[in-house]
Amino acid sequence: MSDGPHRSLPMRPGWKKVAKYADSQVHETEEVCNALVVALEKDCRKDIPPKLIDLIRRACDPPLLPDHTILSLEGLHSVTLGSAMGDALLDNVRRFIIGGKFGEAALEKAMLNTLLDHSARCKRQIGEHYLRESSVGRTQNVEQRVEEAIQVGALKSLASQLLSSRRPKSIHRIKKHDGVEDGVRLL
Repeated sequence: MSDGPHRSLPMRPGWKKVAKYADSQVHETEEVCNALVVALEKDCRKDIPPKLIDLIRRACDPPLLPDHTILSLEGLHSVTLGSAMGDALLDNVRRFIIGGKFGEAALEKAMLNTLLDHSARCKRQIGEHYLRESSVGRTQNVEQRVEEAIQVGALKSLASQLLSSRRPKSIHRIKKHDGVEDGVRLL
């Protein structure tokens, strides 16, 4: 007997933890959201180099003509080689510049959209895996709980923290429940 489909999930450990928490009714939405934020932060730190954020900021900082800024951003794809999240961030920044946003506002909205897109993609990947390994009802429950965690709204503050010029090593951690009083909340 397996401990659950999250064990064989072909994703990074942070996303396995998100799936595990979403699969268990013992973990509340807040805990699923915390695990989701930690997984997203780790993915961003691995896939989006700080150098890319600095180069995007430089390209967008003086509000130049949109065409010139877009050309500057196109040249940054060489920095994101092999990084889907880096490419998504560049594409989102370009889309906001075309829409009339510039500077830090465009970068913050682009990072938020990148986080939302990545978390939705990971949610679908978890759902597909659960559908193969488990029942339809269980799959729908896990997807719904991950979606609730995405909608809680912690991604906006994560986007701001990731764009901070003083980017610390790690921002979030999953709180461990290892005390006598820690456990399932009673109603």
